Amino acid sequence: MVSPRREEAKRLFETGLCYAEIGRRLGISRERVRQFFKPHSETSSKNSHGFNPEELLTPGLVARLSGVHSSTIRRWSVKRILTGIRQFSNGHRRYRCCDVIDFLVKKEKISRTEAMERYLTLKSA
Repeated sequence: MVSPRREEAKRLFETGLCYAEIGRRLGISRERVRQFFKPHSETSSKNSHGFNPEELLTPGLVARLSGVHSSTIRRWSVKRILTGIRQFSNGHRRYRCCDVIDFLVKKEKISRTEAMERYLTLKSA
């Protein structure tokens, strides 16, 4: 039997919301929301829009999404304006897609849907 909270999380995820936003709406942590989807394979974490909130993006792609230079993205990461991840094996920076979408919504005052469309357009180009 599936809990109502898990069903609600699934419904919100299918609308394109990231784990952090789903967690805020349901009053639970982003990690707990991720655990709802963890048993499934990586491909099942993509929603109907082809958007995977856990995908890691390069600084160059984040820069193109934001309309700034990649060194600005690095600077924002150092200042903790944008949350980045350092890859253990090579030290390169990567940014979680859902964090970038959240950042674009706050920085540019655009809708989540518009930010996701911008990402999908750049990704497919």
